[in-house]
Amino acid sequence: PPKTEREEKPVAAEYWLDVPEFLKDRCDQAQYNMILRNQSYLEVLEIYFPGRVPDPLLDLFARIDLIYKLEEEVINVLIHYLKVCNLPWTRPYVESVAADMLGRQVQSYEQAVEYIREHMDLKNRKGSKSAGTAASGKGRSSRAAAGKAPAKPKLPVYKGSGAPRVTDEQYEEILRKAREMERKST
Repeated sequence: PPKTEREEKPVAAEYWLDVPEFLKDRCDQAQYNMILRNQSYLEVLEIYFPGRVPDPLLDLFARIDLIYKLEEEVINVLIHYLKVCNLPWTRPYVESVAADMLGRQVQSYEQAVEYIREHMDLKNRKGSKSAGTAASGKGRSSRAAAGKAPAKPKLPVYKGSGAPRVTDEQYEEILRKAREMERKST
């Protein structure tokens, strides 16, 4: 079936996202945002993955489109967010972000841009806060500030009663029976 022409929706300048470095020679900021706003997520993936988009990614975004029913412009902003923030493209991570967007009722380009800006601000504040805490030496230990897990707890080790459960005579009897069974089987 022929593709129906959609009317292009403009993007207000306050919702413009920065053009990723690798695309700066191909389009300006206004063009890039029009692409994100008006192209299908498949076309946007092809921009980010020149040559061939990996099948697992195609499957992942088809699943997000089908199950989460996010608007394509919202999915495109999600793709931009993953790329520019160097986030994992793994299924659990991408689906967790999509589920969060769905839960917060992100349904438009503008809402998606607000969503990622909020998350990028949170990430930047957390990064500077932990760096400041580690530098000042106050608060958490340097190990905790570095994001490492705390040391494993010491678990008690069972030492037993010390007395053998089998006497020497019983042990000899077991060995004798094992030898007899071995002879019978050969």
